[in-house]
Amino acid sequence: MPLTKARLLSVTEETTVDYAGEPIVVHYYPLRILGMTAERAEAMQADFTRLAEQGDVATIERYIGRLWATYLAAWDVTEEEGGPPIPLDEAHGRVLLELDPRGELLLALLFACREAAVRGKPSGTPPPPPIGAISAPGIPTGSNPLPTETPQAPVRAASRSTRLSSRRVPSTRASRRTG
Repeated sequence: MPLTKARLLSVTEETTVDYAGEPIVVHYYPLRILGMTAERAEAMQADFTRLAEQGDVATIERYIGRLWATYLAAWDVTEEEGGPPIPLDEAHGRVLLELDPRGELLLALLFACREAAVRGKPSGTPPPPPIGAISAPGIPTGSNPLPTETPQAPVRAASRSTRLSSRRVPSTRASRRTG
């Protein structure tokens, strides 16, 4: 059976990100993150700003949930000790917005995952274009940054580790590929 675009875009990799002194295990979609351009990031930010100005909280919550789910498949952050991980989906947009109202955590995770994905590229492959500067509210964007199709189940491909300093600027730790 030939590989489809949807299947290729559903491949996930894993990285560990230290955020505020705590490790977060994140499963992310490397091709979606690597495909994010500066123009897409600016458009997503504009979309979020427009929604915030309109004051439609329910739409903002759905947008935030879809945004997280577009680039991140899963993580190990829970609402309470020993509880299940908070799902990264549209239905949990309110929780994600409460957890990260300025988008700093999402931004830190996206930059760390992008760094891990770039490190994992085969030698000789040119680096992707830079993601661009993204400012508060810190939500990367594009002309249509959210998937219009329901993504297929993630396919786990690799594991990486990234460390973020207290300034939330990515710096790397040892990385290894599994799969």
